[in-house]
Amino acid sequence: MLFDASAIMNLSRNDRSAALLDGNTIDLAFYEVGNSIRRKVCVEKVLTMEEGILALDSLTNIMTGMGMVERVSHRTVLQAAAQGSLTFYDASYLCAAEANNEELVTDDKHLYEVAKKRLKALKSADVPLSKTELLRRATEPKNVSSEELQKTLREGRAEDRRHEEELERRYLP
Repeated sequence: MLFDASAIMNLSRNDRSAALLDGNTIDLAFYEVGNSIRRKVCVEKVLTMEEGILALDSLTNIMTGMGMVERVSHRTVLQAAAQGSLTFYDASYLCAAEANNEELVTDDKHLYEVAKKRLKALKSADVPLSKTELLRRATEPKNVSSEELQKTLREGRAEDRRHEEELERRYLP
């Protein structure tokens, strides 16, 4: 999977950044993510400069762990941009995904619509959970009452005793 900046931002914002480590992007993503953080600091003012720097450090670390695919010819990108009425930036992701036989993951509505006509395109919400995310979710505490937990433990112990008794009957003289 090749992730564009919008998918990188949304997956990291939704605590799904582990999915990114199994994927790829292009070097342009570093600058687009940086610009998104700049906008949150300087325009929207929802982050302080210190928070923006921490967010950018975190995202840069994540993207450094992703695979980087080679750039595609600027001519190819320009042709794709013109054909799909895309920005040159968006066409860069599309062409890189095509050239590397990758699925494109984007949350940009227009890019998604154009991409799905040319290759397999996903939105970040449709990205399968990574092995790390599956393991984390399987082991995180659930909201279970102590009564339910005790009942489950009693049932498990009773099942264990029945299993042990069956094994003893079968294999012990």
